[in-house]
Amino acid sequence: MGAARAADTDKSASLGDALAVLQSHHCVELTHAFASDIPHWKGASDETVKALNRVEKDGFWINEYCHVGQWDAHVDAPAHFHAALHTVDAIDRVFAIAP
Repeated sequence: MGAARAADTDKSASLGDALAVLQSHHCVELTHAFASDIPHWKGASDETVKALNRVEKDGFWINEYCHVGQWDAHVDAPAHFHAALHTVDAIDRVFAIAP
């Protein structure tokens, strides 16, 4: 069982405990909002957004977003060039949380 799975089955810490730890720290969100001007490789086309269905009075919107797979920076980029490194599905989620 991987480290992430082992953490999922650990009953000694609750989600409330995890939330308290996160709230006690200053977190910086590094994610870019998707938009046509998001940083991306110059050879990739811009993102497009197409409205498929909208019912304004109900606040119901369905959009179709289209962008290339290598849009923006991603955490497992080194694995694309070196076989010994981890892809995103193999990186423990704790890697993304730091004091």
